[in-house]
Amino acid sequence: SNSFTAANLTIRNTAKNGINNGGATFKVTGTISVTNTGADGVSSNKQVEAGNIHVTGTIGGTPVKNSGTMTVTGLVKVTNVTGKAVNVIQNTGTMTLTDVLVDGVKIIVGTDGAGAQNTNVANGIYNQTKLTLNGTATVTNLFTDVKNNTLGAGLLVTKGGTVTGTGSLVITGTASTDESYPYGINNGIFIDGAEGKSSVNLTGDITVTGAANQGIYLANELVEEGVVNGSTALSARNITVTNVAGNGIYMNKVNSALTVTGTITIDNAKGHGLSCMGGSVSAANMTIQNISTKNGIESTGIFTVTNTLQVKNVTKCFGTFKALDDLSMTVPKGTVYGLVGPNGAGKSSTIKVMSGILTPDAGNCVIDGLVPWKNRAEHVRRIGVVFGQRSQLWWDVPVVDSFELLRDIYRIDPQLYRRNLNDLTQLL
Repeated sequence: SNSFTAANLTIRNTAKNGINNGGATFKVTGTISVTNTGADGVSSNKQVEAGNIHVTGTIGGTPVKNSGTMTVTGLVKVTNVTGKAVNVIQNTGTMTLTDVLVDGVKIIVGTDGAGAQNTNVANGIYNQTKLTLNGTATVTNLFTDVKNNTLGAGLLVTKGGTVTGTGSLVITGTASTDESYPYGINNGIFIDGAEGKSSVNLTGDITVTGAANQGIYLANELVEEGVVNGSTALSARNITVTNVAGNGIYMNKVNSALTVTGTITIDNAKGHGLSCMGGSVSAANMTIQNISTKNGIESTGIFTVTNTLQVKNVTKCFGTFKALDDLSMTVPKGTVYGLVGPNGAGKSSTIKVMSGILTPDAGNCVIDGLVPWKNRAEHVRRIGVVFGQRSQLWWDVPVVDSFELLRDIYRIDPQLYRRNLNDLTQLL
């Protein structure tokens, strides 16, 4: 028929697809619930509208597959599923989702008809066209029997696909306890620009933790092979990457762009914190710390950090004397700040914390994406510090020239300077 309408729909134990919508306008105002199918859970190349979609059990094909138009206003939940040579949620049409939960999925990668290992399968969310996300998508406990870069990503965007919306992404890799499915989430987010302009543009936050390879991977592998129209882009409010076995964020070619309106945080990566081999990175703030074997930042690209310096809740004590007490400040790029205060106010201690000379007792400081006392060698190559607690007169310079230099430094009005100089000359 041309249409199917129901309040709720429950399907269990089918030899083939749970739902195979090849021509109808399919509307379920409540929940579509599918358990144990011989093929796909919910498959449509026409139109599906639903309040929620829940898929669980042994699914012979793809749990949720769309090549038409699919809109879900509530929760898409795929949990405790075992499948073969599939993606958990696959979109090659137009898909609009609110909240997503992928939790507890085991996938056998398998081989194609020629006997070669399948690629572009076993991903939490796979998109190669248009996906809109307006809630929170969570992918966790995703396991495969083999791995490579196109397998086992929390989110894989390829072939010019786009992900847009007001939503957020939470990708969590965990260690497997099943010998048949030994590999957890490989790349948290994999954006592949080899076959088009692939992008993720969300106004919410992105959090990746526990990936077995790259936390976030913007790849354009075929640029050097002559494909020049491919590109990758990722934008979000904040990005946090923690506890990954590879690079925190890896951008491997020139046609890539990372834009964050808030803060990029990378904590505990065994590769580089942020590796930008071309392209551009733009963020308001950046914190990179606990990079065990490589660089905090490895770059041949363009970096723009709006707020170059951040001090947050820093405290430093010397015995019982508290030199810095919960100090916080932000210095935007391109500005000049001065610290003014009496002896003992903490001016020098603040500068020493910023220089990496002192480690605070509490709080944090980030300058150009680096924590000074944790990345000191890399940090001090970029800065200059002069401590001056002696006379402001120079032995080899006439006194009047010293005064003139200080007038320029402090931008004293020339008439006011001459009047003060004459008054002090007469007085002293």
